[in-house]
Amino acid sequence: MKFGAEAFTDPYTYLGLDETVSRVNAYKWFMSNATAHNPGFIPGIRDTVIASSKVDDIWFREKAAFTKYLVRRYFGTSNGVLRMTPGTSIAKSFDPTKRPW
Repeated sequence: MKFGAEAFTDPYTYLGLDETVSRVNAYKWFMSNATAHNPGFIPGIRDTVIASSKVDDIWFREKAAFTKYLVRRYFGTSNGVLRMTPGTSIAKSFDPTKRPW
């Protein structure tokens, strides 16, 4: 999962911050814990992450059948969430809201 700058209340600050282990862990904690402190996401991001997690059931069910024809699967949301498999390194400046999906 990747978050575009538009997923944050202050996109410019997000782009200027280093992506440290502690920062990524704060994002994970926020996504998995309803009482966690919001590390700077716009309203609705956690809901998008939870709702879009259902795609994992499709992508990884009968994986052998899918991987026979598909190398990479991905989608982006209008609020800046990007899901893809297999995972890869993506530039922090990549913004799924700017793609012509």
